[in-house]
Amino acid sequence: MKRFLAAVLLIVTALPVHGQEIVVAASDMARTLALEMKEQGKTRVAVATFRDHLGAVTPVGAFFAEELTSQLLIFKGNSLTVVERSRTDAVFAEQKLGLDGLRESKKLDAFVKILQVDALVVGTITKLPELGNRMRINARLIGVPSGEGLASASVFVPLTSLPDSLPSVPPPPPAPQAGQVASQDLKGVTYELLGCTKTDRTVMCQLVVTNNLADRTLEVHLTPRDYERTFLYDQRGYYFGSTRLVIGDVDTTDVVARKFLIAGIPTSLRIYFKGVPPTIEFIKIFQLGTRDGPLEFRNIAFVDNL
Repeated sequence: MKRFLAAVLLIVTALPVHGQEIVVAASDMARTLALEMKEQGKTRVAVATFRDHLGAVTPVGAFFAEELTSQLLIFKGNSLTVVERSRTDAVFAEQKLGLDGLRESKKLDAFVKILQVDALVVGTITKLPELGNRMRINARLIGVPSGEGLASASVFVPLTSLPDSLPSVPPPPPAPQAGQVASQDLKGVTYELLGCTKTDRTVMCQLVVTNNLADRTLEVHLTPRDYERTFLYDQRGYYFGSTRLVIGDVDTTDVVARKFLIAGIPTSLRIYFKGVPPTIEFIKIFQLGTRDGPLEFRNIAFVDNL
């Protein structure tokens, strides 16, 4: 059964430091939501940028979401994990999720798979003439992937509580560009993504892996691993797990692939994804799961050949 809580904070005098009242409001709201999540058995939550009454992202909404996230980290205890805000905003932008979009089960499922959350906080900030010199901040705790409302909290703060400067609204993710080499380093190993191709119903991503330290064995995980798996999401947020891996002279479909890497010698790595429909336009997220941790590449346009 849905449960709706109300925590109303009335502030009658302005504190000497700009922004202090809104921090207190965020703290009050975080305490309410953290207690509710504990009662509901939620263990991992993301906080989305708050929007205005028309559904638009604003600097005020971005600022309050940051404050709420910081306060949740204080009240979360040992049983709750709070997802980094920048990652939450990136997934919202990529999935084109607004408050209305949360009703679309496919988009919500993709959101859950990427961030591995079981709860989401969304909200609105309303500044209307009838509220006078105040703004109303509403937050909703949503269970995922069900989309069910679990709790709500509201605060009123004076407009004078806003700090003198506010963070800018994050820009949309860049358009994918073909032919660009992306490179990442992880624990002494450099991974260069040369590009991805698509033929029929198969996508192949090719990398060059270089071990920069002492000789060692590289371990790459295919789909069955929960948090270090190798997968991709297309432009619609559809998930596809890896089905085959070729690294140097090792060609396998096993859960784990291992290859001995000699220091300083580049080694070819190809990841295959079968069953991908020809309607795929580009790759939103490509994750390579390794024993050292996951690597993530985003907004990948296809190339004709490698």
